[in-house]
Amino acid sequence: MPLNRRRFASLAAAVLPTLLLYPACAPAQAQTLTTTQLEQQSVSLMRRGKRLEAAITGLTETVRREPTSRRYAVLLACAQAERAYTLAGVLAEIAQTARRAAAQQDGIARWQAAQGDPQDPLYGRPKPEFPKEVPQPTKTSDDDMPLALTENAVRSRVRELSRSSLRLLETASALPPEANPEAQAEMESLSGWTMLVLWILPRRVVPEAWPAKDGIPQGPEAIIASLERAVTLQPGNQSCRLGLADACLIAAMDKDSPFLPPTRFDKPLFEKGRRLLTEAAKRRPRDGALWFRVACLEGIDATSMAMYEPRTPETIDALRKAVNASSNALAWYCLAAALATAQDYTGMMTSLERGNTAPILVPLSVKYAAPTIVAWIFPETNVTFPGLDTLTFIGLNHVASEARSNNDTAATERVLQTARQMSEKYNGAVINKDAVPLSELRFIISAKTLKAFVDAIAAR
Repeated sequence: MPLNRRRFASLAAAVLPTLLLYPACAPAQAQTLTTTQLEQQSVSLMRRGKRLEAAITGLTETVRREPTSRRYAVLLACAQAERAYTLAGVLAEIAQTARRAAAQQDGIARWQAAQGDPQDPLYGRPKPEFPKEVPQPTKTSDDDMPLALTENAVRSRVRELSRSSLRLLETASALPPEANPEAQAEMESLSGWTMLVLWILPRRVVPEAWPAKDGIPQGPEAIIASLERAVTLQPGNQSCRLGLADACLIAAMDKDSPFLPPTRFDKPLFEKGRRLLTEAAKRRPRDGALWFRVACLEGIDATSMAMYEPRTPETIDALRKAVNASSNALAWYCLAAALATAQDYTGMMTSLERGNTAPILVPLSVKYAAPTIVAWIFPETNVTFPGLDTLTFIGLNHVASEARSNNDTAATERVLQTARQMSEKYNGAVINKDAVPLSELRFIISAKTLKAFVDAIAAR
């Protein structure tokens, strides 16, 4: 399909900022490679999150050679977004380091002031000790190269890359589509996740990286619209549906940055993601990790993001079926917590006992349905109920109190034995932490809390 004058001008406006950021001509090596080889080499780097500047250079050359290719325009936009993400991570680390240094100075100043006030709790306490020098980040994660740019130059680079990426995506949407719906859906999905990469970190660290004008699509609305188009093109593709659900939840909670706390919460978007995830789980009745995610989200109050107890009988029944053949102790403990919220204490005790006899205790991990090219930014996460152990402790205490009030010695001993075995299971996971990559601190706290619970019940 010939490229008309308007489309050429639009594409030139999108690509020109990139060409200004790099040498006018591609490196000699790039000129000796075919367009397909350049794409394969660049995509390989992007999938690993490595040498993203080289990936951008290679894909800039592919766009120069084939300016009407939507695929190459989207890939280049994605490479720019990934590099903007790593650079924004450096800025976030710098800010975090500065906050930590300031907090240390404040702590020392507060201690010094307290030494003149005998009523102050810090009076007479040893002077706080902190590292003499807080190290500044010196390398970017994708290339492990020394950071040669100043902080302002990094900020400027994030802004330029992000804006160029957004304009490329806008231009790509007007280029001739791929030959088949599957390829079209792939590009729509990658476009949506590319915008999400820019949304979760570069836009937060450098707000002007995502301008509010100039015809650039705005916020989660553009992200979700792109992923919805992917679902429309491939309605039977479960990865597309899960990707839409994941993107809704990530954008709604706005917290998938490893450097920054949540800054916003979009209730309608969260509810949409929760509904889509539930629909996806219903198509996968044996997918335990997916059902645990559904249960976790049901346990979150979408108004305040606080934990609340009710979970639907349908979800609990699905959890029970998904866990039934599991040899993972944590899966049984999660089911027990859900049953405790439903006040099914008989089922809770049975599930805890099954978990105590399960041979392993490993994370219930979930992998976001992100395209492989950006998957390194959205790594696997462990799934657990909010306040899982707290709910279990409350349930155990209820059963113990009932047993004591009925003078049921056997039932009381059953509760104590169950709590002891859970404590031993957690302690075992801490000892074997190399084989069981779970949070050591969480397990230590859980084990000690269970032991204190046993001691308190036994002392009554």
